[in-house]
Amino acid sequence: MRGPYEEALQKLQANSKALQSAQGKFAVAASENGVGGLSIAALSSELNANAGHYASDVQYNRDASDEELALQLRGIQSDAQGKLNNIPQPSLLSAAAKVGGDAFNAYHAYMYVDPGKPDGNVGGANNARFLGVM
Repeated sequence: MRGPYEEALQKLQANSKALQSAQGKFAVAASENGVGGLSIAALSSELNANAGHYASDVQYNRDASDEELALQLRGIQSDAQGKLNNIPQPSLLSAAAKVGGDAFNAYHAYMYVDPGKPDGNVGGANNARFLGVM
């Protein structure tokens, strides 16, 4: 796969060869027919001007291609940054609430007294009796 630089260079080289060939054929034809002067110079200048316009167009297209690639890259980068910005960030308040809730549930489970058991306790029930909860 050729990049825009290689394609542009090949087009410019082909244009340069075509210009040289046309100028050579033009000069031979003019001398064979005994034509010369300002009209030949004007036609030669027109060939050079056309070749210059073509080279300018090739350069413009290459620059436009470069700009398009740069815009696409910026769009991809912007999209990636947007996706990164949408990733939920951890909240300290949420973490603290979860730790507090877990601590409360652990304390509640530790202090639970099961009335269906003969000794009436599970886990920390002895502590509950000691603390006067029972």
